[in-house]
Amino acid sequence: MSYHFKIPFPEELPDDVWFEKWRQIEWLADQGILGAKETETNVK
Repeated sequence: MSYHFKIPFPEELPDDVWFEKWRQIEWLADQGILGAKETETNVK
């Protein structure tokens, strides 16, 4: 999250903001924008 959104300390974000940023990263990954896409084999 720090890398993609330039948020220096994401662990200090309120829970609702952190979760929304995480969902945004997931969406970007699903769209292939981050160059990484989650699959069943690489999700633990």
